[in-house]
Amino acid sequence: MLFDIISRIELLVERDKLDLAQQNLNDALSQYPDVSELHALQSEIYYKQGTYKKAAEAIERAIGTNPENDYVYYLKARIHLAQDEHKKAEKEIDMAISLAPERADYYGVKGSVRLNKGDFEEAVTLSMKGLEMEPDNTLCNNILSMAHSRMGKKEEAEGRINHLLQNDPENAFTHANAGYQFLRQGNIPKAKEHFSVALRIEPTQEYAKAGMAEAIKSSNVLYRKLLQFAFWIDKIGSKSKWALYIGVIVLVRIVPFLVPFYLVFIFWTWFTPPIANILLYFDKYGRYLLDEQERLLTKINAGLLVGSLSALGAFVFWVIKYDVNSGLDFLGLAFSFFIAMLPVYHLNAKKKTKKYLMVGFAIAFIGIGLVGWYMGFVMGSPDNNILWTALIFLGMLFTWLV
Repeated sequence: MLFDIISRIELLVERDKLDLAQQNLNDALSQYPDVSELHALQSEIYYKQGTYKKAAEAIERAIGTNPENDYVYYLKARIHLAQDEHKKAEKEIDMAISLAPERADYYGVKGSVRLNKGDFEEAVTLSMKGLEMEPDNTLCNNILSMAHSRMGKKEEAEGRINHLLQNDPENAFTHANAGYQFLRQGNIPKAKEHFSVALRIEPTQEYAKAGMAEAIKSSNVLYRKLLQFAFWIDKIGSKSKWALYIGVIVLVRIVPFLVPFYLVFIFWTWFTPPIANILLYFDKYGRYLLDEQERLLTKINAGLLVGSLSALGAFVFWVIKYDVNSGLDFLGLAFSFFIAMLPVYHLNAKKKTKKYLMVGFAIAFIGIGLVGWYMGFVMGSPDNNILWTALIFLGMLFTWLV
């Protein structure tokens, strides 16, 4: 009886009929409150809905009722992975593997953790280990394809993806993976095609939604070039990436005339993403790829951008009609609104400490700009150097910390 109940709920969850699965699960939990598998299914429903806090609470109940159930640690690892908590995810998947070392999916999840950490070789090794146990395992094959793609092994990655699509043409994850591979190659139409198929099969899949958003934003040439740069940085690995960043900073200090080029590079890499999100929001289809919080933050940034451009227009007007000095207060206001877009854009961070830090920076940038404008333009203060210095210092601090 219990086995049939669990099987029915599993089938509903697999088919994304989450409301019906929840109804069946509530009835089952009222009869069997101490069954680990039921609490694990509750966690999986919350996980699919994106409510990770509730998913984590449910999985702890599952572990409490049966700490020897390997599947609950596998699911807990996926919850951590969805929140970019890679160290915690690896700890949990190691526990799952220690309890059931024959499960191919577990090696796929660990391979995914290593892939996200930039350890592509280890991701390949783990995926291959899973495929030794289950050659047709979809997760391991996809992780292996993703690792090869990020290592620059285009033919191996494409061959594996094509094989997966031939064997299972209705797999949403595989289509999303194919979309990212075409995105890396700069083939935006083909990327959109695969992301569309993935979302048709599984409309709630965050991986495909994020990919489609990147593809739509890539219609902007500045964003497309930034994305290609990000893919190149990703391919060279984390150690080489930091060496490159430090090398650029050292080079700029040695050769001062490169500073303007460095500043253009900084503005391009920092400000293109929030502006691209604004363009995505005003796309009649693209806005639905942003979640509720992202839409709110994008609207705030659109307001800041309008405010910045308006203040910049006022500065130009004052310079033409009067003189440069009398318009500097508007320039400071324009700069403060513009740079405040950065912390607002990063307010969707998963970690609370980063959220609080971003709120603090946003308030400080806007506050300094408004105080500077009020003191200079309204009160007629002859010197706002302190406020300008504070604004520039805060901007530099933000760059180094974030």
